[in-house]
Amino acid sequence: MLMTKRLWLVAATLVLVGVAFSTFAFMVSANWIFPTILVAVFCYSLWTMFRTHLRPDEASDGARLGSGKLLDERDRSMQQNTFAIVGYVAVPLGILSSYSIILFDTLDPKNVVHAQFVILLITWTAAGTYVTRKK
Repeated sequence: MLMTKRLWLVAATLVLVGVAFSTFAFMVSANWIFPTILVAVFCYSLWTMFRTHLRPDEASDGARLGSGKLLDERDRSMQQNTFAIVGYVAVPLGILSSYSIILFDTLDPKNVVHAQFVILLITWTAAGTYVTRKK
């Protein structure tokens, strides 16, 4: 089997798993907004990842960083710096959200987790942009 056929088989499997997970998330939370965001982000990320993996030489630094296609040591360094920035945001965010759920009874933990997810997505994008422009 050719590599591209395997790649598209994996892609089809990932799309089915993503849709199944989003359906499950919708059934559990009865909230259609977050599963829709999940499906949109998942499909866009999958499209970008396969586009970058099929033509890595034509991809920009940000696209390679976002898809995990690391060509050299410079890309690895950028990925480590991006993970470090996201970690610096994730730890205080987790502590703040945990204490806010404990202190304020009106906060729904599901909504707090959804907000954390969206904030970390935005942080990953911003950190990747910052690191690629810095290098």
